[in-house]
Amino acid sequence: MLAAHITTQIAESARLFVVMWRVTKPLACLRARGRSPSPGCMVRRPRSTSPNLGFIAVASVLACGGEDPCGSLGGLCVGEERWRILATPVDDAVLLDIDGDGVEESAVLSREARKLTLGYGSDARDGMRSVLYLEGEPVGLAALSGEVAVALADPSLVAIFGVDVEGRLERRRDIALSAEPAVLRGADLDGDGAPELIASLPAASGVAVVDPRSNAVRAYPAGNRPWALAVGDVDGDGRRDVVVADGGGDESPGVTGPRDLHVLRGAGDGTLKRASSSPSGRSVAWLELADHDGDGDLDALGRTPVTAVLVHRNDGDGGFSSPTALPFFDVFPDGGGMAVGPVASSGLVSLLVPQGRVLSTWVGKGATWLGHVEEYVLGPTTWVGAGPDERVLVGGHSFVAPFAWQASATPVEVWRSDVVSSDFSDMVLATGHLDGDHLLDFAVAARGALHLFHGRADLGFFLSAQFELDDRVTAMVIADVTGDGRADVVLNEGPHIRAMFGGGGDGPDVMGPSFAPGVPALALVPLRTGADQPVAIAAMPIPPFGEAESPGAAVVRFAADGAATVDVLTDALFVDALTAVDLDEDEVDEPLILGRRDGVTVLTRMTPDGAGFSPGWSTTSWRCRD
Repeated sequence: MLAAHITTQIAESARLFVVMWRVTKPLACLRARGRSPSPGCMVRRPRSTSPNLGFIAVASVLACGGEDPCGSLGGLCVGEERWRILATPVDDAVLLDIDGDGVEESAVLSREARKLTLGYGSDARDGMRSVLYLEGEPVGLAALSGEVAVALADPSLVAIFGVDVEGRLERRRDIALSAEPAVLRGADLDGDGAPELIASLPAASGVAVVDPRSNAVRAYPAGNRPWALAVGDVDGDGRRDVVVADGGGDESPGVTGPRDLHVLRGAGDGTLKRASSSPSGRSVAWLELADHDGDGDLDALGRTPVTAVLVHRNDGDGGFSSPTALPFFDVFPDGGGMAVGPVASSGLVSLLVPQGRVLSTWVGKGATWLGHVEEYVLGPTTWVGAGPDERVLVGGHSFVAPFAWQASATPVEVWRSDVVSSDFSDMVLATGHLDGDHLLDFAVAARGALHLFHGRADLGFFLSAQFELDDRVTAMVIADVTGDGRADVVLNEGPHIRAMFGGGGDGPDVMGPSFAPGVPALALVPLRTGADQPVAIAAMPIPPFGEAESPGAAVVRFAADGAATVDVLTDALFVDALTAVDLDEDEVDEPLILGRRDGVTVLTRMTPDGAGFSPGWSTTSWRCRD
């Protein structure tokens, strides 16, 4: 079952948007860096270390050249018309123990700055960092045993780096490639416990498997313009396979054929078998493998640069279907990479993408998203990716931080709209089924009007009706109060009550008159009166904090024609809370009231008595202070 509620969220423009959430259990989400973790969120593990990169000033990219225009900053000139960028924007990152001391370090790649940065934790080497500037454009990063590999374009090669006795980065060897690489991954293809390197080579229409110990390179044809790649056992034989997707822009040089998804099955000895292909349809920049449909095998999830994730379902034998596009709707990721979480016990899978100062976790299963969760971080994020032990690495400008997936109940946003704009204190929401279908609907009262929203099959909502109101609304319920099988909306207008009688989707919605129930109706609770019987409404004068109190509570019943009758529920208690309970399980609710009489707290169970209620039992075990 899905529990549901609605809340509001403030946008940067200070407008309030109506936001629809569904609560599922369990899901995964992120907790922003620097905040304490809360249940259901991805939290940083205490044993993880983040690099001490610091926040360094950025040198503008200006022209270098002429007669020493840089002056005292001459050391920042890389070449003609290029400055050296001192900041560390994160485009790729890995965690590894590069110096063998049992503590993880972070290696970070910055493409525009053309540098490799190694960050030590604050408890290791006094939080030092080591930086090497690279002569070629870096395009990929992979962790090895005690070393880190960087794929470079122009010249096309893989450079292997380690550290010296002082913990400083040193370049140890280069391994030439036949063409410029696009992506670099590390994985153990031969089962010896040490990873090989796999690089996609778009211009060569293939992939290269590199043995970083022997420097041997094997090339394999793979599609038209292979770009994004991922490694995993897609056919269940216990051997790792390579999946690669064609990429490049719509007008990319050399792209003359269709874009496909290609599977190169692992032989278990470090070699790959001939590629098999399936249609992809769009350019994919990032690719991950995860069991998105919950059937026990790895599906291929490819992220396009901006608009969507393409899900290729695995048939269980490593064959992939044509993609199903899962769009990001009105959310536009503006950083690189993605990370996919493990399958939750509910069968849901979470996928994380960067979105400026927000980390956006999309939750879904099979052919649709359920919704997404947004978590704010301290600074703009530029990249996210998978880390070791099912962790996630989040990188931004001069920082990278590891997180871990954790399953729990999490609110997931499924829809938002600025149709209703209001101050939070002036908005009341209620959910229910207004038109008799299986889709959730909701009503919102704000800025002097009642707005009715009906659910759509795509999990969105549309505004179906709007009614003007005469006073401020503090309570609202959706229930069938006339017994015609159609949901109605009952709300207060200041101290009065008013009902909107629903047409059930095949008739008009009619707003009834406002009336006084005998007590200020500042809070409303629905009460069941029996199977297939109309719902009664308990009205109470529970005021906002700091306002004057009034004693009493009333029960309102509506006839089939909408006429209302009012019965006194209690006139001696100052009601603090009322809830509907069915202790004898006869489908008739008995109000349980927590209130005060002469300064004594009283808990009273009300039982049906004809058209009204009478006290069944009460207890005065507590005494409160005025």
